[in-house]
Amino acid sequence: MEKLSISSEVVGTGDEPVVKLEVGGVLYTLPRAKITAHPDTMLGTMFSARNKALVGTAADGIHKFPDRNGKVFFLIHQYYQTDGNLPTAMLDILTGPTRFDPEELKAEFDFFQVPFSSSKLWSSAYFAPYLRMDAFVRSIGLLIHNAIISCHDFAAVKVHSDGMIKASLGDSQFMYHESNLFPAMNPKDVKWLYRVFVDPRFKKLQARFTNMMGKELAPSSDFQWTFQPGFGVVSIHMSNIIDYNML
Repeated sequence: MEKLSISSEVVGTGDEPVVKLEVGGVLYTLPRAKITAHPDTMLGTMFSARNKALVGTAADGIHKFPDRNGKVFFLIHQYYQTDGNLPTAMLDILTGPTRFDPEELKAEFDFFQVPFSSSKLWSSAYFAPYLRMDAFVRSIGLLIHNAIISCHDFAAVKVHSDGMIKASLGDSQFMYHESNLFPAMNPKDVKWLYRVFVDPRFKKLQARFTNMMGKELAPSSDFQWTFQPGFGVVSIHMSNIIDYNML
């Protein structure tokens, strides 16, 4: 079988050799393991152990693709670096100096046999709401932390549709006092939270919140929490915060 004309030498030290790629005059580097983790792609097949003998070697150790689009390849480079997630692809395109035609993108992805879909390019936009939800849960975690420090066994957070958020600590379910220990939030973020909590279409974000509250934030084995949506306000009540065996 005829050898490929591009080079196959890898560089690097230790257990993680690095592959050098020159695409349309732009130089990229990738850990070989990142490439071979996707054996169905062209590069993944090319650098697999079984094809080592079929790939020629250039003196400079750079794998050259002179006729491909080096600027578009940064997305394919991101694909390998992030294990196929493309977390910031569309954001990079929208904020970058070059605007790429979708057909041009697809042509490069097809050439390198990397899966392409328009929705995948928007992963960064879909990732952002989860980060916002995670930030809110971390704020609840800080409230729980402050409850333990101040020896309060109950806490509550109320998310209002008008952008207000109120947090309370107390000694019983009926003896709350207002707390200023909850991190300040932008009213727009609070309104966003309210919409996400009351709209059943956001079931994945709601499930993420439920999972984090029940598994990641539980400060004691008896910890309980309830979620109560209401007109214009969503209430989150937490009880049995303190593990009295620690005190």
